[in-house]
Amino acid sequence: MTLRNLSRYIVLLALLLCAALPCFAEGGKEGDEAPVRKPIELGPDHLPKYHHGYESGLYSTITAMYYCGTPQEYMKTNFREGRIQVPGFAKPVPIHYIKQSFPAPLVVVMLGGDGEVQGPFGELYPYWYGHAGFNVLTFDNSFTPRYPDYCGRGAVGNFDQDTDAAVAIIDAYVKQSAKDFTRIGVIGMSFGGSQALIMATKAQQGKLPFELAGCLAFSPPVKFLSTAKICDDFFKNYRWKQTMVQLGQEFGNHTPVAEGSPCPFTDDKMKAALGFAFRDQLKSVVDRNDRVYGLTELKLPRPGGGDDRNTYLEGTSLQRYIQLGAANYWMKKGAISDPYALWEIPNLERLVPMLPDYAEAVIAENDPFDYPADIQALKALDGGKHVIVLPNGGHLGMITSEWALVKAHHLFDKTNGPTEAIKQPAQAAPKTEEIKPASTTAQKP
Repeated sequence: MTLRNLSRYIVLLALLLCAALPCFAEGGKEGDEAPVRKPIELGPDHLPKYHHGYESGLYSTITAMYYCGTPQEYMKTNFREGRIQVPGFAKPVPIHYIKQSFPAPLVVVMLGGDGEVQGPFGELYPYWYGHAGFNVLTFDNSFTPRYPDYCGRGAVGNFDQDTDAAVAIIDAYVKQSAKDFTRIGVIGMSFGGSQALIMATKAQQGKLPFELAGCLAFSPPVKFLSTAKICDDFFKNYRWKQTMVQLGQEFGNHTPVAEGSPCPFTDDKMKAALGFAFRDQLKSVVDRNDRVYGLTELKLPRPGGGDDRNTYLEGTSLQRYIQLGAANYWMKKGAISDPYALWEIPNLERLVPMLPDYAEAVIAENDPFDYPADIQALKALDGGKHVIVLPNGGHLGMITSEWALVKAHHLFDKTNGPTEAIKQPAQAAPKTEEIKPASTTAQKP
């Protein structure tokens, strides 16, 4: 059970941007008084002024998933499931997508957090883009349990290789009907944000099989090793201060408090919840990667052996997995020279000097998964060119703010000017559709 299951689908967000985005306005019955809307205050970037109601970065992170509900009638009609053949992959890749009935930009949503489309963050931005008339593609992040089964390209944790795998999925999808996609952009969250930025650096170097025209990353870890240390610390030093029953009672049916109200949890309890959620997901990821790739340096009991494999998996930290499991695997493949190389690949200090002008990262000053010193060093290096540092918002807590949602609609502004207005509604479609390889003459998605 993950924290997602403790708080799944407690939907509080109504996505009230009707005044800023007319296509979302609702009409009342004849004779009803027109709803009174507060004027939206614009900031210096001409977007809704950024506002987030909580000062605690830990609480912002905890509550983020409570706000990611989407209108299910729209999603059931338009958010399709399918599988696509990707060259070099072991099995067809599960994907989710929204396909418009007219040519439109394609936005690829790269997930982080728990990494799954069916998780608490999986539908928010697909809905937001799809409803506005964009084509959308999304799929599970590489840090998910079933990913090794269909990918088969190597142990997860090498962000360069993981990004190449994501590029291959996108390319296979785009080749199905490239004429329907007027341009391609990527938006990522957490680890998905790291992969989005790496993808942008590859675009800048001419290493992508398609042209990338927009990149936006929310809460990518500033330094991968720092984030790993923090996550491992939450689990090691705080998780065991709470029982599973206590965590369930505290967070399972929690309703976020009103803005300005005192935080209802102590920092220790929130660190315990976050530590448990991250490690519970990691345990399954480590288990599956070891079964597929045989990560012998982790020294896990073999499946079906006498020792309790689950106990060893629960004790495998992110640092241990990367340092002994993934790093040794990729050293044997000749992809890296030493174990520390994997930690450096997604670091923002390394990436931002290589980014194209259109790529941006958004982080919060109080993200609990970043060290403040790392954020300050990044700010000094970047000078605001590629990195937007918000005053609060925690880890992904900012993604449901009016500022962040409208910012997402401006994904392509820095390459091709303001995103064109799209007035046609999304086309209704069956929920499930099988997608054939690009080399066949089968019906396109």
